[in-house]
Amino acid sequence: MTIYEFAKLNINEKATTTCNGTFLAHREKENIKYALYAVENFFVEVTYDAMDNEILNFAPSQTKRLLDEYLNDIQLDI
Repeated sequence: MTIYEFAKLNINEKATTTCNGTFLAHREKENIKYALYAVENFFVEVTYDAMDNEILNFAPSQTKRLLDEYLNDIQLDI
């Protein structure tokens, strides 16, 4: 699947595709939670409103810009 094909999916299809990807990291800002996934050859950031128990957005990206917000939280065991 390409990032363009992902963008055309409905919200349920995006959720399924994202959950079948690889979870990388999460972060939280106020009552909004963010989760970063690797899906095939791109990243997807899921924005979730914890108060309303609702997914707000799926933001796909092929660049590493999404990783910047998560770099402090990623730990590697080497």
